[in-house]
Amino acid sequence: MSSNLDPEAADGGFTFVTLGMGDAFSALHYSASLLCERSGFRLLVDCPHPIRKILREATAGSVDIADIGAIALTHLHPDHASGIELFGYYLLYVLQRRIPLLMHAAVLEQARQPPLLLDRYFDLFSADDDRALAAGPFEVRFRRTRHMVPTGALRIAAGGRTLGNSSDTPFDPALISWLETADVVLHECGSSQVHTPPSQLQTLPAPLRERLWLFHVEDGLDLAGSGLRALVQGQRYRV
Repeated sequence: MSSNLDPEAADGGFTFVTLGMGDAFSALHYSASLLCERSGFRLLVDCPHPIRKILREATAGSVDIADIGAIALTHLHPDHASGIELFGYYLLYVLQRRIPLLMHAAVLEQARQPPLLLDRYFDLFSADDDRALAAGPFEVRFRRTRHMVPTGALRIAAGGRTLGNSSDTPFDPALISWLETADVVLHECGSSQVHTPPSQLQTLPAPLRERLWLFHVEDGLDLAGSGLRALVQGQRYRV
């Protein structure tokens, strides 16, 4: 493993658990989502269904909805947000509290509309491209991607380290340039026209590929000999 993602490293930065690394149609993995942690604060990145089961399996039962301090939502496609309403119901009816829900400004209008009406359960915060939002010890910046619905890539910073997350996007050199300022870059990978094929990620400079890990991948994706590698579902890493 790259030292950038060394789970045993102890200095600075923050950790994340790969809750899911599959694409929308995966029969092998949960949909792509992450749990970022620093100083006891937990930031959930995307919220697929069944989110309580996903959290339980990835953390050996140590993390549940009550332990999440905020959520950063990339977009409202079901594989990224199908658990968000259940999460909100649990906050409202079981925990009787609200938490921040962060998103790109372009996603906000959809989040407030029926049937989701997410402002019933969450304190909604949004930002245009590259403007920072705070969530506990984390600073979150969004950048609009080219996707079928409004979608925001992420740069998440804490403890002097930054994690980049492409969210859903075709290959976009401008987005890559924005992401590559991060210490670790996570990029989606798929064969359809709305996603990024591995052949295009192979063209990136070697120093960037050394910091690049794939997620949101298709079942059966063969990376042998590609020089690329994918995150492992359930694994904890340090940025």
